[in-house]
Amino acid sequence: MEKFDNKIKNLVFDIGGIIIDDGYQNLAKVLGISNMQAKNLAKICYGEEFKKCVLGECEQNELIQNLINKYPEYEKELKFVLSTENLSKIIPYFEDNINKIYRLKGQGYRIYFLSNLTKFTYDYITKSKTVLNDFCGGVYSFEEHLAKPDKKIYLRLLEKFNLVPSETIFFDDKEKNVISAQSVGINAVVFKSFDDVTDSLK
Repeated sequence: MEKFDNKIKNLVFDIGGIIIDDGYQNLAKVLGISNMQAKNLAKICYGEEFKKCVLGECEQNELIQNLINKYPEYEKELKFVLSTENLSKIIPYFEDNINKIYRLKGQGYRIYFLSNLTKFTYDYITKSKTVLNDFCGGVYSFEEHLAKPDKKIYLRLLEKFNLVPSETIFFDDKEKNVISAQSVGINAVVFKSFDDVTDSLK
């Protein structure tokens, strides 16, 4: 694990895979289907139509209806997975990770979020938890109409919060997003477990 010097002041976290469990394994568990079936369903739910929502170009109801029109055989599953009322089951919180992020705040780090996020997921999180409002702020794809790994969204983060790249570490569970952050000078680490965060700060 790469170690960073003691100049680090800002920690930036992705949301999916760190704050919420958006993996297909949880989807399999909730729906009582195999991992392979869940993986295939996730590809449908979170494919090109979903990406429009991530960019703020599509509303939740529109997304669901468009997918039902394309995959009528999955109507029941699509309504269940993408409805706000079921998000607590589909994308549960990683409570332990959240608690550890609060502890980092207590150690003096400034905490930010940078995420490819739909408005309905953002609304769900902010209504059910205060985590996104308890820290220094965030940059979200649906607001910016930009999505990782586009370099512009990282530059937007730096600009919006006047962050110095060398004083900042970004954690994301997808390597392509980490590489893109590094390309604009931000220190970045692939997140596999919270040990990757604590080890980086030792």
